[in-house]
Amino acid sequence: MILAVILSSCSKTEITQEINVEPSPPDPFPIELNATLGDFNINGEVANSELSFSVKTNETTDVFNNGNINVVAIYKLYDTTNNSANEKVSKLLLDENIGMGNSKEMRVDVSLIGNGTYIVRIEAQIADSYGVNENFSVSFYGNDIKVVPQGSLMRP
Repeated sequence: MILAVILSSCSKTEITQEINVEPSPPDPFPIELNATLGDFNINGEVANSELSFSVKTNETTDVFNNGNINVVAIYKLYDTTNNSANEKVSKLLLDENIGMGNSKEMRVDVSLIGNGTYIVRIEAQIADSYGVNENFSVSFYGNDIKVVPQGSLMRP
C-alpha cells in the first residue's frame, strides 16, 4: 500500500516537470515595431527596394534599466522558392539602449537576386529575450513583383 502511494507521487512530479512552460512576455510589450517595404526597381534579374522601420519603446513597461532598454534589430532575407526557407542575408542593424518612450528609425537596402519567392523580415527584440517581427512575402518573376505584408508576430 505504501509503495503505491510513493509511485503515484513520483508520477505526478514527472508530469509537472513536462508541462513546465516559459514565462509569458511582459504586458504591455516593451517595444513596438513598424515596417514598410518600398517599391522595387527591377534591373534584369535583380530587384532592389528599401525597408524602412521604426522601433519604439513603450513608456508603461517595467523592464527598463535606469530608464533605458537594450533593443536589438536584425534584418533577414529568406529565399522560399523551393518551399523551404533558405536564409540569404542576416544583418544586425541595431544594438543599443533606447530610453522610455523614444523611437529609432532606420532603413536597409533589400536586393532580390533571381526570380523566385522571398520573405523579407525585420526582427526587434529586447536583449536576448522576447521580440517582435514584421514579414513581407515577395514574389519576383520577370518584371512582375507582388508584395504581401504578413503582419507583426510576437515570439519568445
